[in-house]
Amino acid sequence: MSPSPEYCLFGIDHWLICMQKSEWASWVQAVGSILAILGAAGIAWWQYLKVKRAEAERARVVDRAKLMALAHILVRAQAAIEIARHHIASEDLKHFYLAVDEMGSVRALIDRVPLFEIPIPGLMGKLQDANRYMVRCAVLGRALYEAPTAEGNAIILKAIEASAAQLKAARDICVSHIAKLTCPGDPPVTMEAPDDAKPVERDR
Repeated sequence: MSPSPEYCLFGIDHWLICMQKSEWASWVQAVGSILAILGAAGIAWWQYLKVKRAEAERARVVDRAKLMALAHILVRAQAAIEIARHHIASEDLKHFYLAVDEMGSVRALIDRVPLFEIPIPGLMGKLQDANRYMVRCAVLGRALYEAPTAEGNAIILKAIEASAAQLKAARDICVSHIAKLTCPGDPPVTMEAPDDAKPVERDR
């Protein structure tokens, strides 16, 4: 019985690439199996990356929305602090007390912020410090309203300045991270407090 004819790859007669038909079939099957495995692995990896990209995008959108909401609260807090500073500096205790009420509303908003969900660890401390100084302003403001003194004014101004510094630092952190999280097509960033959220100066 004569040996089976050999088939050479590209017609090149060399023992490394010349095999019988059954051997070529085995090699083709083996290579096909390897390619199928690699293809399946590649598809699975591509799907994994797609899911991770989608999760990262969702996290970016959520974090940006949280920071924008917080930034607006800080804008409102800064407006209240500025009005309080103006009234205490002009010794207008009646209207200063109204500004203290606005600070109380802002503190209530900050208190409702889930601090441990804030995507910037350092921001939590700034908020807590600002809140603490605003509480001090409210307590001192009530005492000063009942018994006004120049020394009391100076103490409250110091607390207001400290609170304003912490609020500015917190807002700057927010704005900086919002910019980093912003992509083309995102809603524009506006840092102005709406008119109904701004403390209104009243005539004396």
